[in-house]
Amino acid sequence: MDKNRVTFLNNLDWRSKLFTIKVNVLRLWIPVNPKREGETLGIEMVVMDEQGTRMQATVSSKFMKKHEILLNEHECYYIYKSQLSVIMSNLKHFEKEHAISLNFDTSVKKCENFYGSVYCIRLVSFESIKAGEVDVKYRLDEWSEPEVTKIKMGKDSKYMNMQLLDEEGIKLKCTLWDEYCDQMFGYIQSHKEEVDVVLLVQFGSFYKYKGKIMLSNAFQITRLFINPDIEEIRSFRTKFVEKICKTSSNGQKSIGSSGNISLADDFLFKHPFSNFLDITLLDKPCELIVHGLIMSVDDKDDWYYVGCDQCNRKVETTFVIEEAEDGAEEPK
Repeated sequence: MDKNRVTFLNNLDWRSKLFTIKVNVLRLWIPVNPKREGETLGIEMVVMDEQGTRMQATVSSKFMKKHEILLNEHECYYIYKSQLSVIMSNLKHFEKEHAISLNFDTSVKKCENFYGSVYCIRLVSFESIKAGEVDVKYRLDEWSEPEVTKIKMGKDSKYMNMQLLDEEGIKLKCTLWDEYCDQMFGYIQSHKEEVDVVLLVQFGSFYKYKGKIMLSNAFQITRLFINPDIEEIRSFRTKFVEKICKTSSNGQKSIGSSGNISLADDFLFKHPFSNFLDITLLDKPCELIVHGLIMSVDDKDDWYYVGCDQCNRKVETTFVIEEAEDGAEEPK
């Protein structure tokens, strides 16, 4: 293995397997055969080189014993004598036509000097989502309890629906299945008091349902970042609080509250804050919210008065004392 002659992923030649690549394993999972319980189908990976190019990589089940003990997610490796194989499955996650296949002749050595992104997060706009991009961050806005349904294989599958909100106020429907449903719902259950929970979905899947774009996890390749302390999340949260919450309360509530927005939250979300000067300029009836600071409280007089039911004017109360039949005095 010649570590000094590394080939970048964009320069690989499918006709040769005498190349050395230097990659970071972004994702690693072991799929199982849905038709045969307990049977594994090999190892699936997403790898990235120092130029930021990403590709699918596979280890077939017959070579798992040789390689699975060496390969781990979030670690970097030199890989020598792998080969490129055409992706036959419809589940092609990147534009590349080939995947890197590790076979019996392949050598894998751990690398300690990889210069590149740890997670390779690529954030995109809503317009880019329509074009097929898959990395996007959103604030969790609403969610529903997990439900169970039957899938094509006849097995039960758990899912939960959510509504996500980005920093521009654009909403997106999202459905998470099985272990992703468990991961998200588990976080919600253990962080019920949190507000502004940011969900970053990496390697997600977008599809159209009844003319609307929906987001879902893409089998086991998807990764959820739920409020981690990383730069992408911190930056988004700061922008969200400054931009969205500056113009409306946005129905701020903890993620422990699922379901529809309350009437109060709906009112606060739809009506921007106004100041006292805005009130003096009003020329027609309207609903608004005044955001002000209480400087002092006058507690000397009551804030209400007794009024007449007929004319709605203020009335003064008096006590009339009449003599009862037994000689006692009764106030009225």
